[in-house]
Amino acid sequence: MENGRNPEFLRQKYQLEKTTEVEHAVAARERKGSRVRNTPAERIHAYLERLDTILNPPKLEGHASFDRKERNLSMMKRFMHDALIVKPDVATDEYLTHQQKQARALGHGDTEIPEYVREQIARAVVAIAEGSDIESELEGLENEKKQMAEEIVAKMDDQKRSLDKWVDYLATDDARAAYPDWFRYWAMRSVTGLSSFDKDEKRFPSRDTETMNPFPELDQAVLGKVRDAVEHDRVYKERVATAQEEVRRAEKKHNRERQLAVASRVDEAKRRNPDAPVDR
Repeated sequence: MENGRNPEFLRQKYQLEKTTEVEHAVAARERKGSRVRNTPAERIHAYLERLDTILNPPKLEGHASFDRKERNLSMMKRFMHDALIVKPDVATDEYLTHQQKQARALGHGDTEIPEYVREQIARAVVAIAEGSDIESELEGLENEKKQMAEEIVAKMDDQKRSLDKWVDYLATDDARAAYPDWFRYWAMRSVTGLSSFDKDEKRFPSRDTETMNPFPELDQAVLGKVRDAVEHDRVYKERVATAQEEVRRAEKKHNRERQLAVASRVDEAKRRNPDAPVDR
């Protein structure tokens, strides 16, 4: 595992070496004159190195005050928000559907929400998500509609904040010192597929495009324990694989020795009596 990298773990987990982002990383390195061998390990190495350079770029010569890391992190967050945060129209539908279910559970029967109300709230939420001023967008809406729109926007903001905490922490020098890059990549990718902890079911539910809950809460102490467990499991599997390979080699050696012994006996039997039948 070179420089804290564990390409085999990521290869088995995600087939990472076959992804578009790895292809781009390999191409970027080769444009700079460095050859990347076409093996999973080398390709994943190239990607992890490129990712580390993006998150921890060198100072820009002549522009010491320009924070390239902050700029790159902001760009990464925007990209992740676009890809992972629930879309405004979906959030509106999910929120209103949940309100109807709650009303039914409280004994209020089926509560219809007129389509024009849905559209009014959705337009406001979409505009706010695209950067419009929240007060101006909600101005003129009735209090109940305004409150619903505010709650939808708040849920989307909660998702962004919970995701940003992970991005910010895993890019810190402390995280780089505490965790190898393969683990930080795995942690971030795992988090993006999970919802916040469900206390009733005692688990982290999987996310989909309609999930309204935040991402899992960042807990550095728990993250350290997870790293220890993953590392222990990885080492155990490597030891098992090594032991299995040693057994295969021993069996192969034993079979070869047996074949040589049988061949020797056959040769001796033929030497003594060329016409004698041979039982192998």
